[in-house]
Amino acid sequence: MASKISIVSSAALLLGSKVIVSIDDPGKAATTGFAMYEDIYRELLTNVNHYWRFASAQRSLALLAGKPNHKWQNAFQLPSDPKLLKLKGVYPRAEYEIYEDKVFTNNTTMEVDFIYRVSEEYLPPYYVPALTHLLALRMAKPVTGVKSDTATLHTALYGNARDNGLIASAIQADASGRPPEMPPTPDIILVRG
Repeated sequence: MASKISIVSSAALLLGSKVIVSIDDPGKAATTGFAMYEDIYRELLTNVNHYWRFASAQRSLALLAGKPNHKWQNAFQLPSDPKLLKLKGVYPRAEYEIYEDKVFTNNTTMEVDFIYRVSEEYLPPYYVPALTHLLALRMAKPVTGVKSDTATLHTALYGNARDNGLIASAIQADASGRPPEMPPTPDIILVRG
């Protein structure tokens, strides 16, 4: 089971630093890793061309009272538990705009699919190595002072001509959380003779 400490410690080990056993560790790798951790975690959840199944949620939104001071007829409150990080879609499909923690639209009902921050204890095993290597890649220069340490980490994360990287492998594993959509079956099959 992953934890913030185990992920930062693993990233530090990839850079040749010692094991980190607590959030209060005074070492440079620990202070750098913990300072960067949350931003890197959220970046990997939201900035790849994939909607992570393990971090996906769906909610019906609460219609807020009164007409908003916008071009829209209605306003809905975005989810706060779990907190929305990236919107995947709205249903029924409609035009909308997001301001602060509200969605404005002309719909009278709204459901959203979204990405949220999953607690580390629930991270799937295929995601943790990608997060660990991305954190190590970003920590490398501040911790080691040498940019050349990043080539191996970069290849491990993004792959090369022969192999997929950890991010692509994690996306592939995550995609199995939803079967592929089948094309619609026609009601009538025409046979020409």
